[in-house]
Amino acid sequence: MRYGLSLLLATLLAANCWANEGVVRELTAKESELKQKSIKWGNDIVTHYSTSAPKEITPTVLDEVYKSWLADEGEKFESIKVTYGLGVLISEYITHSKGAKLQVFVDSQGADFVIKCKLDEESIHVFPVNYVLKRVRSEQKEVDFFDHFYNLIDGYAPNGCS
Repeated sequence: MRYGLSLLLATLLAANCWANEGVVRELTAKESELKQKSIKWGNDIVTHYSTSAPKEITPTVLDEVYKSWLADEGEKFESIKVTYGLGVLISEYITHSKGAKLQVFVDSQGADFVIKCKLDEESIHVFPVNYVLKRVRSEQKEVDFFDHFYNLIDGYAPNGCS
């Protein structure tokens, strides 16, 4: 493996992408329902916080929306809706641009939405909702992470995910 790819893989693993043991499966009916609710929440949040009417919900749009949500001192959307809404929207962007699909990863820790990206014999599991959750819960109030997240995945799997 080239040095650059090794460094990128280490960065991805530290950024909520793992290459650990577990089972990847299709969504159940309940999980599909949660995905659809999350898309609605995400679209509502984008409509509320976006400064323009975006034609496409991109990582850049999600960064803008998340910053606006953080800065909102009024009655804002619940953090769980932001976590799932924006997490599923970034997963939608990734799956459409990378030819992948949102699935569920199950291991001894539980179950979570996942996108599996494979390159040659190696694969990583990308957890978009959990990626957002860590930022929502953080006291550091990290911003501009959606673009970074997508760019890391794009660098790892420029030709797509499976």
